[in-house]
Amino acid sequence: MLLDSQITLCGVTQQGAPACCTIRFNSVTDYLLRPIVEQIRLAEFDTQSPFQSLDTSAFDHLVRLNYKFMSFARQSLLAGEKVIHTILQPEIREPVLSILGKTFHRTVSPSHMGILTDRELIMIGEEQVQSAEDRYGGIWEYIPLNKIRALFVSGKGSDLLSLSVQLPESACLEYLFEASAEREVDQLLDLARELIP
Repeated sequence: MLLDSQITLCGVTQQGAPACCTIRFNSVTDYLLRPIVEQIRLAEFDTQSPFQSLDTSAFDHLVRLNYKFMSFARQSLLAGEKVIHTILQPEIREPVLSILGKTFHRTVSPSHMGILTDRELIMIGEEQVQSAEDRYGGIWEYIPLNKIRALFVSGKGSDLLSLSVQLPESACLEYLFEASAEREVDQLLDLARELIP
């Protein structure tokens, strides 16, 4: 539902086991939880100054391409965070059935965007929903660069690429891109590998 939101924190316990905690809340109270999320994200970095500016100009090119993702991307940055590279992947669909000249499709992957900053890999995506009319919300994943163990891309079928982000304790996140985005995905990988400790 439009007002239904949740925050999920994932990490490793003191015993070394992977763990996640989810907090559900109403989106109307987002302004109360946003500072908490920002403090959690800043915990990895002790150089943050409250007086640093917020530069969102790296997303200006999205104003005509995808206004919603431009807004999502602008909301995702912390003050002082520098955008290194962005990649936007529109929804990936494949035909399932054709009847009387009408083709029905299924969604392989919803629209999503990768933002590489000097501190994090931020992945923003739409929720995978049944109806095109329900696409209001988004999913933000903030991955500190110092938590990434490996980053690699592999082919998936003849026309898809899989970007895999390997995290501690064998956790892995996967994002699909069309094969036509190979150059941009490779550029994201090269730049990220330079930044990952």
